[in-house]
Amino acid sequence: MFNFKCWTFCLLLTFIKPVFASNYEHEFVLEPGINSLIVMPNESKTVIVSDDFTVTDKVPWFSRQSEHVFHVIAPHTPGFYRLGFGYQGNSRTVLQVIVKTPIDTAKQGKLNNYQINTYPSAYKGLATYRPPQGLIEISKADEALFLSDIVQVKNVMCKQTSGYPKYVLVTTEGLKMLNRLRDYLLEQGVKFNRFSFISGYRTPYYNKMIGNGRHSRHQFGDAFDLYIDADGDSRMDDLNGDGKQDKKDVDYLYQLFVAFLKHDDRLGGVGKYYPNSRHGGFVHIDNRGFTARW
Repeated sequence: MFNFKCWTFCLLLTFIKPVFASNYEHEFVLEPGINSLIVMPNESKTVIVSDDFTVTDKVPWFSRQSEHVFHVIAPHTPGFYRLGFGYQGNSRTVLQVIVKTPIDTAKQGKLNNYQINTYPSAYKGLATYRPPQGLIEISKADEALFLSDIVQVKNVMCKQTSGYPKYVLVTTEGLKMLNRLRDYLLEQGVKFNRFSFISGYRTPYYNKMIGNGRHSRHQFGDAFDLYIDADGDSRMDDLNGDGKQDKKDVDYLYQLFVAFLKHDDRLGGVGKYYPNSRHGGFVHIDNRGFTARW
């Protein structure tokens, strides 16, 4: 039977998605599972919700504008805020609004005794390299929280030693990218459930301490160093099927990451790192907005 509502929503997305394709910060499409929308206090966002979902909770920061369009006005107080949805009988879908703690990262070197160091001026004046306006405050208990179905807070936290609270940065679109990357790899026959992380967010302080580049994308919440470890031995799996776990598996994953960016129409960075005495092999991917390969 022809589903008029479904057809109407698909037609709606056909027209609105190109408008927002280069400005995703202003539009968020709800998907099955855990969805994290990362915002500043009092920030407004538009959320698109299809007929597949039913709102199961009521919160003051989420209101309907039209049949499929909802409005989020982020709470004033930083923290994690959740709204439950039913999805075709599955109540697991969640919209998680994460409100960042404001900080002038271009001038302020510490936040609640957590060492950050100031952010550099934007690389070549690019908007994607502007110092962030805020960071996500994390308690010890928050480290186990899921940001998506495949990413926990602890996966992307900076590795510098400190007490609590700690601070982290990850972007809404960075998490979306990881979801789409996982789906793409599964389609290509890679067998795994979740990524293993070498690195996610780094403060400018930690980034300098380990000798990384001044404008490293890891400081901006959309760069991830990843490997596939389905067997749990803390090493890159034998992805190319030659019976060995070596640098050829890094090359294999690198090529898949490059192909993914093209498939997903993204401009970003991909870099490969072979095993050494400090770490196993991994591949870097980011959402910087221009092409970079190494």
